[in-house]
Amino acid sequence: MEDNLVSVDIKEGVNILLDQITKFQAFERGPKQLKSLWNNVNSAEKTLERVFLDKGNNSAWLAIAITQEATANSNKHFSGKAQWQTLLHKLNAEPEESRMRSMTQLATRLAASIPQDIQQKTDDLLLRKDLKRPQRPEMLETGRKRPRTTQGSSDASDSTATTCRSDEHNSAQQGTPEATTLPSLDGPSLEKPAPATKPLPNTADTHCYVNAPVGKLSRILRQDLADMITKSPLLSDANIRVAGLSMIIPKTLGEVYGCHMTLEIAADRAPHLASRLFNVELVTNQNMQRYVRTSDGLSITPNPKAVVQGCEFDSIDSLGTRLAKAIKESPQYLRDCVDLRPRTTSVYMTFSLDGQHPVDITLSLGLQQGIAIYQEIFQ
Repeated sequence: MEDNLVSVDIKEGVNILLDQITKFQAFERGPKQLKSLWNNVNSAEKTLERVFLDKGNNSAWLAIAITQEATANSNKHFSGKAQWQTLLHKLNAEPEESRMRSMTQLATRLAASIPQDIQQKTDDLLLRKDLKRPQRPEMLETGRKRPRTTQGSSDASDSTATTCRSDEHNSAQQGTPEATTLPSLDGPSLEKPAPATKPLPNTADTHCYVNAPVGKLSRILRQDLADMITKSPLLSDANIRVAGLSMIIPKTLGEVYGCHMTLEIAADRAPHLASRLFNVELVTNQNMQRYVRTSDGLSITPNPKAVVQGCEFDSIDSLGTRLAKAIKESPQYLRDCVDLRPRTTSVYMTFSLDGQHPVDITLSLGLQQGIAIYQEIFQ
């Protein structure tokens, strides 16, 4: 269980903060010193409040802000105050890396638990007060956004869309042979992939889109990630280059359904991404046979393919703002948050024994964000 991995009781912390935000009655005017609290979160990057804003959402930040304010005031009392003070003491006693991981887990799970109407009230409050979000960490790392590139003659003038039945897609996902589950509690698991979202009914079709125009990748992906994706000539026109990016969109639209995106990563770039997302080492030996090695020395060889599941929550943001937002709205990611899982299965990696073959990274996306991304890439 996750609570055994850190000294902080994540579940208890989420319950205390959720109780605070759901009982908050001042959404019209906001808490006292609202602007001061907001300015404080803009001035630092690793404070509890800043982490809740960056890794959670506006409501998660408001929950921690009002709770911290009440905790510091001896005249204010709330349910769970003593437990919250104990949690803060344990949190501050942790090493920095562990403390940041605990704060991130608190923020992501709280954000996933806050009702939609409260999130809307919080957003409306900040809008009325003209309070703008600080620059997110990934934007601080990458600098200014890249301007959209103009689609040139090398881009695909049209993408290929096919229709595939949902049972075919599910069988394709589950066609990977069984593999041993890794023993580490907080490590990734190597196993046959579970459906990333609720399976579509067998009567419903899904749209499969392939051959993404190379020139449109920068609209959605960070440049370093776009560079990792394979590119090849279009079969019908060798002068047009397309990217190894595909998407599956359900024809039956509903909140319980999501979209999928698969990125085909070049063999020589895959080890870096595997380490970043799953904290595993993707190794190719002198015979060009590929296997996974975990941090505790366990090696697993695919036969002929294997799937690594269990992406670290913190690593999602490294995929860039747009993809991270879409993943965090997917049914699978939200379910992992509610279940307090130490890692999320909304991102998984499929690789083969042949070390020269590309590696697939599959992302579960929220329906609305997934459709918006599809429209920018394929339309």
